[in-house]
Amino acid sequence: MKNWIISSIVLACLTLSALAAPESYTVYAGGGTDVGNTISYAVVSARSENGGAPVVTYVSATSDKSGSVVQFYSVDTNQVATTASTATVYLPVSATNGFASGDIIVIRHMTSDTYEKRILTAFNTNGVLILTAAPGTATAVGDLIYKVTAGGTIPVGAATATLYGEGIYAGQKGKPLLLEVDGTSACQLNAVCAKYVK
Repeated sequence: MKNWIISSIVLACLTLSALAAPESYTVYAGGGTDVGNTISYAVVSARSENGGAPVVTYVSATSDKSGSVVQFYSVDTNQVATTASTATVYLPVSATNGFASGDIIVIRHMTSDTYEKRILTAFNTNGVLILTAAPGTATAVGDLIYKVTAGGTIPVGAATATLYGEGIYAGQKGKPLLLEVDGTSACQLNAVCAKYVK
């Protein structure tokens, strides 16, 4: 009886810890988030079940701009949000080293594993990043802030480009992968799929 009670308690604890743990992924699929009519972006999650790098296997993008491209970004550095922040352009972080005005950042909300792209207008030495627009979701202590830089591109033009295969573009292990398409007055990342490769 004693062993049965101990086994039941252990099983209950394992079940509760599994329920509390954030979900990990073997694949990613999603669409774009529109920023006005001129940018649509998606962020492939950094949270993979196998600890692998995100590899895009399908992308469909539409634009009305003759020179439009799907732009991919790589992560340069990251910092940690040090204060919970509501709908404000001021984002307190552990350090501002390596950030500059005009930088593109990705905010990773750790609890929900959701992502937002933002642009910096400035930063100060007191550990505050200043954004062009407030995040749509309040940041929490421990959220990660990634600085990203432009990587490879895929031409789209004033058309719809659809590509698929084993590996269209690879991100970095343990880091999110930002991609976007630009337009003049209409653009959309219709769908993005990725797998995680060790």
